[in-house]
Amino acid sequence: MAVKKSTKKFSKKHLSGTIERRKKAQKVTKAKIASDKKKQQKADRISAKQAEVDQEMEMEESLNKDKELEDFMGSAPVPKSKPEESDDESSVGDIDEHKADLEALKENDPDFFKYLENNDRQLLDFNPDNIQLSDDDEEAGETDGPIDLDVATLKKWKKQLSDSKSLGTLRNIISAFRAAASVNKDEETEFKYTVSTPAAYSTLISICLNEVPKSFQKICPTEQQKGTSKMIVDTGSKKFRSISRLVKAYAISLISLLDDTTVLKSASSLLEATKNILPYVQSFRKVVKELIKSIADIWSTASDENVRLSAFVCLKYMAENYSDMLENVLRQVYAGLIKQSRKTNIHTIDSINLMKNTAATLFGINETVSYQVAFDSIRQAAIHLRSSFNSSTKESYKSVYNWQYCNSLDFWSRVLSVYCDANKEAETGKQSLLRPLIYPVVQITIGTARLIPTEQYFPLRFYLVRSLIRLSRHSGVYIPLAPILAEVLTSSLFSKKGKQSSLKPLDFDSNIRASQAYLGTKIYRDGVVDQLAELYGEYFVLYCKSIAFPELVIPTTLATRRFIKRNKDVRVNKTLQAVIERLENNSKYILSKRQEVSFSPSNQNQVLSFLDDVEWETTPLGKFIVNKRQIKEEQQRLLREALKDASDDEGDEDMDLDDVEKQLGEVMDDDNDEED
Repeated sequence: MAVKKSTKKFSKKHLSGTIERRKKAQKVTKAKIASDKKKQQKADRISAKQAEVDQEMEMEESLNKDKELEDFMGSAPVPKSKPEESDDESSVGDIDEHKADLEALKENDPDFFKYLENNDRQLLDFNPDNIQLSDDDEEAGETDGPIDLDVATLKKWKKQLSDSKSLGTLRNIISAFRAAASVNKDEETEFKYTVSTPAAYSTLISICLNEVPKSFQKICPTEQQKGTSKMIVDTGSKKFRSISRLVKAYAISLISLLDDTTVLKSASSLLEATKNILPYVQSFRKVVKELIKSIADIWSTASDENVRLSAFVCLKYMAENYSDMLENVLRQVYAGLIKQSRKTNIHTIDSINLMKNTAATLFGINETVSYQVAFDSIRQAAIHLRSSFNSSTKESYKSVYNWQYCNSLDFWSRVLSVYCDANKEAETGKQSLLRPLIYPVVQITIGTARLIPTEQYFPLRFYLVRSLIRLSRHSGVYIPLAPILAEVLTSSLFSKKGKQSSLKPLDFDSNIRASQAYLGTKIYRDGVVDQLAELYGEYFVLYCKSIAFPELVIPTTLATRRFIKRNKDVRVNKTLQAVIERLENNSKYILSKRQEVSFSPSNQNQVLSFLDDVEWETTPLGKFIVNKRQIKEEQQRLLREALKDASDDEGDEDMDLDDVEKQLGEVMDDDNDEED
């Protein structure tokens, strides 16, 4: 059969496009089906988890009484209730017999009788005339829906909880706590109790956070582990088994409240309650993991600094006192830090740096565990960098050139700077277990800085160089950073005359990428040169007392002088010339001191102790850097004040920033006058 002309035309012009569109549509459909399937599986897991807790609570309610009797009685016989008789005479006989049994029990086993007084008073204080009324009341008390709790009932429960070890009251309170913790969640689970008034809700939360941990302590006291400050409980004891399900349900409710951003005002009380139940929940690994994750989320996302501090204190307490929780704490803290650092700008960078510094303190608790966590993260960073080098796609660099990746490298440089400090290692007489990680961190950071050598990513290069300067300063490891900085002078940024622009100076501390509007402008070029001069000084001041300083700076001084000779921008040349003069003055200072020594370069001990009695701030380069740091601190102070004023009054934002620029200009002019 002949093929139609329209079919041929369609096959020639539209068939491939139609097939491609259908394939894309199929991919979208498959992705949507997979996404819906994952959501359904997640919902099923949550429902199953909730159903499991509900079932455990019901089983606990029905079986707990017999278990309590076994615990307190041991091998003693447990009184069993008589079968109910239908006639009045048998009922009266049962009552008399029951009273006689209780009198005998009081004489033979006073401990168990006291337990019944505290936990089942109705069994002792009964009135034969009220038996029928009690039955009627029980029938009248049966309701179809949840019981709405009021403040009076909650206060009654609180008194019962504080006066005795009543598991029944404790069970009721935790059941109500579960309902209250789920009040802001879209769940269809039906609870035994409900709380409808703010006063009742506040009272219930107060009881649960303050009284329930004390009740756990009464029923199953904690003990201090020998040789440590860690509090533990015997998880194999009958007392712990009697409350284990209640502890788990209570912890899950705490997690629900910690995840609820609307109750963060009471986060300090929640975190304190969490610390109090840690000895009881440490055997529930999944619950502990979720608990740590919730607290780490508060630490990384809360807007209130006091709340974040409380969360960090709780995490540190966990890490220091419960070694089995340490790895989870470190991983969740690191994950929270990296997640929060995705949006780094001038408003958030101080907060993120504070998070880095506080998180770094946790990695010194146990360096063996910290090494494993750090190694896994650094290895993952190396994999991303290698993929970017080997990939042929234009977008491959984005997995590396982002704030999360750069903040990760900066964080590990801070950790290694703290715990691989050469002075601390000299005092202790042993190297840190984390020191082997210095080499891979340096290699990855240098590789990242050189991945894209264009002027647009000079801010990223400077940011990473600062991290390595910090690491070199504290660890004593020599890192060749001068060539990475010298590459900036050979870029296309200085091959053409800079364009005039009305743009504000770029903040290199809070940016890793210059926007297209800045490229080729004079304001951006001046900023790059200022950063280059600052980093040259910060890098070489690390070796300002080294006996090899004159030889170390020769390549940099020669390359910079050649650049100044061919460059026509007076402002750029003046900035670089000031740094070169300080380097040469410091070289002359070291050469004059070298004339006074009598040892040869082969005497390593004498070489390393050269100018040990001289403070680095008194050297020619040291004085220059101290002055530059003071100027930068003043600039940052003015900028922070302007941002604070701008946030208080958005209408005056432009005026405030203009005032700051004028003040910064005055500071820079004063600095230039001092240099001249």
